[in-house]
Amino acid sequence: MTTTNEALKDTKLSAEESLTLISQMITEARGKLQQKGGSIFLIWGYTSLVVSLLIYFLIQQFGNENIPWLWFLIPIIGTPCTIFHLRKTKSSLKTLIDKIIAYIWITVGAVTFAVPILAFFVHSIPILFVEGLILNIGIILSGAVLSFRAFIFGGILGILLSFSFCFVGGLDQILIFALMFIVTQIIPGHILNYKNKRCLKN
Repeated sequence: MTTTNEALKDTKLSAEESLTLISQMITEARGKLQQKGGSIFLIWGYTSLVVSLLIYFLIQQFGNENIPWLWFLIPIIGTPCTIFHLRKTKSSLKTLIDKIIAYIWITVGAVTFAVPILAFFVHSIPILFVEGLILNIGIILSGAVLSFRAFIFGGILGILLSFSFCFVGGLDQILIFALMFIVTQIIPGHILNYKNKRCLKN
């Protein structure tokens, strides 16, 4: 007959095994998400960089007040490219970590989309400053969930660059905004992809 102590011991071992299993599942989920995460950040990073430089050039050359509408090219290009990439890699939002990342960027995306629309009615809103803070908070949170320090450090540098908007005016803000995507998404995205390629080779 199994004694109480033996039963408790078995229960404790089962609990430890459960925690180990959960930890392994979280690690595997992070690994799978990292494999596709680098390319997704590169999609948005390069799209944002190109659109920012395009807007800077057009405003400098023509000064058309309708040119800022081109900022909406970022979600117009980035969203379908991301969906295509996820389908291509046969990725689906199943794990808790996947859902956390998705919720973070759904929230960030909704707010960053709403801010410029609101700015058309409230002209005193410092759009690039607010957008920069929101985006970089999302990047830092994503880096924390993925346990990838490059995104965390990149997001922190991005926040510092965002605060520079308080001291820099005019078109120079757009150049800083473009630089921010290089630091926060493009460089970390390439690092993450390089890391994944090395892991696959090994």
